[in-house]
Amino acid sequence: MTQTETKTLADIIISTTGYSNGWGSAPYKTVHGLTPEERQHAREGGIVLITDCPMAGGNHGTTIRQVKFHGGRYYHRVPSEQTLSAAGL
Repeated sequence: MTQTETKTLADIIISTTGYSNGWGSAPYKTVHGLTPEERQHAREGGIVLITDCPMAGGNHGTTIRQVKFHGGRYYHRVPSEQTLSAAGL
């Protein structure tokens, strides 16, 4: 997906089973509990979001993280504002 393409809700999966491990200065901030479909979507570069994470960005931050696949592991990162608005969050 290029930056000029818009993301739609059909391109975004909001996981109900995924959870994150590791925060702050932890060396590995990984995601576990994803379904096979969610793992495949993340490997293909799709957007998978997990919820109920600790707040990032102070009082006005988000508790949602985007799953990224890299080097055989699934990591969590704070999603962009465009991703959050496309997901309706």
